[in-house]
Amino acid sequence: MEYLPIIILIASIVGLFAVSWVARRVVLTPKAPGAAPSQLELWMRIAVSAAVLAAALYVILSKQYNPEDLKWAYAAVGTVVGYWLHV
Repeated sequence: MEYLPIIILIASIVGLFAVSWVARRVVLTPKAPGAAPSQLELWMRIAVSAAVLAAALYVILSKQYNPEDLKWAYAAVGTVVGYWLHV
């Protein structure tokens, strides 16, 4: 079970590359500076945030990791929360 966060992150990265590959095949119209993000961009932001939060929360809540592992997990949660508060 200690490999679950790594598996989640790898699967998420592979999924993101797959979505990116598909998005390049679709004709996307350029947007004006300051315009709202497209539907694809919004879902990519949500997917990346969910993947990072899933791995970090697993490490935090599983109680089987040492304090060094908990540091990056808390930092990852803080980074995602900070990103969404900034957006």
